[in-house]
Amino acid sequence: MIQDIYPHRLDNQFQPDRKPEANSMIFTFRGRHVMIRELGETFRMPVYAELGLTDEQALTFLFEVDGTACFYCREDIEPGDTFRYIPMNALYESYHDPKYLTFALMTAYQLANWYRKNRFCGCCGQETAHVPAERALRCTACGNMIFPKVVPAVIVAITRGDELLLTRYRDRPEVPYALIAGFTEIGETLEETVRREAMEETGLRVKNIRYYGSQPWGIVDDILAAFVCEAEEGDELKVDEQELKEAVWLHRDEITIEHDDFSITNAMIVAFKENRL
Repeated sequence: MIQDIYPHRLDNQFQPDRKPEANSMIFTFRGRHVMIRELGETFRMPVYAELGLTDEQALTFLFEVDGTACFYCREDIEPGDTFRYIPMNALYESYHDPKYLTFALMTAYQLANWYRKNRFCGCCGQETAHVPAERALRCTACGNMIFPKVVPAVIVAITRGDELLLTRYRDRPEVPYALIAGFTEIGETLEETVRREAMEETGLRVKNIRYYGSQPWGIVDDILAAFVCEAEEGDELKVDEQELKEAVWLHRDEITIEHDDFSITNAMIVAFKENRL
């Protein structure tokens, strides 16, 4: 999955006094686009020494990757002839190597959005400032504390014997099959989210809910909690046509494997296909 980057390591310990070095990686965004240098089927990030930055105040420390400091640049940078801006979704769809940089970029994007959206306090509207001891922002007027946003969501593999329920989203009919998924509501446990999303999207009641694993997905601030469960006998599919284009039961022998090594969705589908789920 995207976070499985060994032997590389992303260390997210906050270091507010860290200064950029010549080889520090710089992450800069224009909306949902990121600046990279393309190298055939791979890519790399720009480093501090080659960007000619004159104001360190425009840089915010993010994390380390293999001991190399990584920074978010709040100022717009012209890419020149060496670099170019590409959409974030094109990044993980087109570049599977180096995977550790793709994971770092998704995490940087999540943090950059958090900084960008919280320059001002949501309570009183005054400016916010960094808290010295931790990754947090504090309102300079009312003291309101703001921490990075992480949104809980579930991904659900619903089985029926040797069959797995696979879906396609109505607004993304061209993408491969997916699993039932949705965000956790206020006052709801993750298991309750599983039951609700299954019923809302497919009309199925589920039982024997079991935890499978989790995955951070910085593109939309998610932490995905994956579950496996079984459909109650006798229930018929009632597809939510507002959200899904289709939902089908496929026998494990009918499932075509997509080896992307990125998503927990694909990992679960492969595990079911190979009778390991």
